[in-house]
Amino acid sequence: MLSAIALAFAPVAALATVPATNEAEIETITVEAAKIPMSASDITSSITLIDDARISQELAQTIDDLVRYEPGVDVVDQGSRFGLSGISIRGIGGNRVKIEVDGVATSEAFSVGSYSNASRDFVDVNSLKQVEVIRGPASAVFGSDALGGVVSFVTKGPYDLLHDSDRYADLSAGFNSVDASRVLRVTGAARTGKLSTLLRVNARDGQEQDVVDADPFTDESLNLLARFEWGEYGNGALGLSIEHFEVDSATEVDSLEGRQDFSAQFGFPYIIDTTAIAADDRKNRTRLSLGQDWLDGRFGTNYLRWRAYSQDSQTRQDTYETRESFIAGTASAVTRDRRFTFDQSLTGLEINAASEFATTRASHLFAYGIEHERTDTEQLRDGRETDLISDEISAQVGPDLYPVRDFPKSRTRRSGIYLQDSIALGPVTISPGLRWDRYELEPVSDSIFAEDNPGIVTATLDEDRVSPKLGVLWSISEQWSAYAQYAEGFRAPPANDVNVGFTNFQFGYTTLPNPDLKSETSVGYETGLRYSGDAVSWDLAVFDTRYDDFIESFQVVGFDPVNQLIQFQSVNVDKVDIAGAEFKGQFLLPLFSEQLTLRVSAAYAKGKNRATGTPLNSVAPLNGIAGLDFKHDSGRWGTSLVARAARRQNNLDESAGALLSPSGYAVFDSFGYWQPSENTRLRAGIYNLTDRDYTAYLDVQGVPADVTNAAQYQRPGRHFSIAIDWTL
Repeated sequence: MLSAIALAFAPVAALATVPATNEAEIETITVEAAKIPMSASDITSSITLIDDARISQELAQTIDDLVRYEPGVDVVDQGSRFGLSGISIRGIGGNRVKIEVDGVATSEAFSVGSYSNASRDFVDVNSLKQVEVIRGPASAVFGSDALGGVVSFVTKGPYDLLHDSDRYADLSAGFNSVDASRVLRVTGAARTGKLSTLLRVNARDGQEQDVVDADPFTDESLNLLARFEWGEYGNGALGLSIEHFEVDSATEVDSLEGRQDFSAQFGFPYIIDTTAIAADDRKNRTRLSLGQDWLDGRFGTNYLRWRAYSQDSQTRQDTYETRESFIAGTASAVTRDRRFTFDQSLTGLEINAASEFATTRASHLFAYGIEHERTDTEQLRDGRETDLISDEISAQVGPDLYPVRDFPKSRTRRSGIYLQDSIALGPVTISPGLRWDRYELEPVSDSIFAEDNPGIVTATLDEDRVSPKLGVLWSISEQWSAYAQYAEGFRAPPANDVNVGFTNFQFGYTTLPNPDLKSETSVGYETGLRYSGDAVSWDLAVFDTRYDDFIESFQVVGFDPVNQLIQFQSVNVDKVDIAGAEFKGQFLLPLFSEQLTLRVSAAYAKGKNRATGTPLNSVAPLNGIAGLDFKHDSGRWGTSLVARAARRQNNLDESAGALLSPSGYAVFDSFGYWQPSENTRLRAGIYNLTDRDYTAYLDVQGVPADVTNAAQYQRPGRHFSIAIDWTL
């Protein structure tokens, strides 16, 4: 794949990136995080901005790399086969964090059993212009799923590259020793009359990470991004974006092989010996977006954007298992072939606008918008078992009679209207906001679901939700400001919880729909203090967020005396409180050099289940970073040394048994760049300089303390990454 792309773009040479600009020197502008163009310093909540210069300088290739120097924002690594699961913000992750690419939501995560796991890692880092992370509830602007926060990925467009020329081309190649991965990126952009075009192709291949007992693994990924703009930027240019992302991987799942003895549980000989497991997995996302932006006050607004979009995301996972068994005196040898698919497609329309006006006592920036989205979700598990002695083939694989749907095909409709106003009263700005959402769920019970769940009536859902927020910003002086915010979030009940469906007569249980599921909700309080001077800038935030009605799947709710089945159902149970503090700062060090900068960040949070008083295990321990960045006067070279550290998590709920809690650690990374010519740049980094053995706490959250393969969860030891960029 890499060689084919290299040949196709052989005449093109590549990008020379620039190092990250000192945050104290400029006002960073954010668009997606507020739905309208606003300065980050005017927003009354904690927002993290990661631009393409920083992505390049830190040699980031994955979403985990993107946030490794952002305490309070974590990515969980599930292991070699299923990889990175998603993003956690202040202890809340999974589908409770809204993730978008150019304003279009990525697919939800869904998993069942040991062989089916659709994650949310559908983003190619090399296509990005910027990443924006909103910490805390944000449903007053983003609606459902922004329960714990928002991660907005923004891709590059032709206007980002065509500044002083009508032509642009770049090529970048890199290698990372941690997984022997190779990366090749090719970009071309051109302006012809009113038409501006960008085409970017990124290809990557690699293998398992260099960690203890890693399952043998290979993968290839490809991202294609094409963007077209017809007209003048900010003056109603019609934009079309087409993106396709895909990943193919193959795994030898050695970690699940071996002998298991269940004789004690069953009271008779019951031994399973898994001799081989292999997996072939594929996921892809295809997006089409069309829209326009006006920045010149058209139609009575100061800003207007509309966007229509369509996206299809698919996950397919094939598992091939060979096993021998000895059960109650009977020996057998079989192969089991399983396939899991999870497809989610959506179409939507969004309109955002802002108007500035003044009254006798205040000036206003009034923002408003409307959106509608339809999502179709479909999941299926299929498979067969082949007896290696008799050659008989059966659709009965363990307790499953394939094919199986764990929930019916479902269509979801979401509609929302939001209003917010920034009212400037001298040094104080008050920002109230309100959003109304309507959520409709319509299941489609086909023959597969009906046969697996006889007599079960699927449930529809129709819900309205109002999400308010109120922020206050006090500009104490040119350097000092303080803010406080109250914000609410919610997550509508997902299709797979409302209508989870599975009946297993062999083991005596069934699952039931729950039409009475309520939305998960959050109420967040945050206050902060900011300082921005010529040589120093820092932010301090303190927060307390309460979450109610968390949905727990597969809870025992009763017993069916007629069919003698235990009944399971998804129910609202947990009430959770997470509170903490975050600090980040950047300091020029003129005593040593005008080009030397110190950066420091830290995050502390503590979670509690209010119903039981026990700790919340999804919250990471105290962690932080400290780094020195040096940039030479010439701008042609620079280097950084960054330390990452975390304490042991001792605040655990171990009522169900002792849990694995890794030791605290400190890890050092160093990276830099050198530009030998105007069009060429070299980048390199060494990570975990001291080759420290360490494990990230969230990677082992919930893992029993007596697990036999704890070393498999360790993060990589010392490794390096290099890249070379050319610009034409």
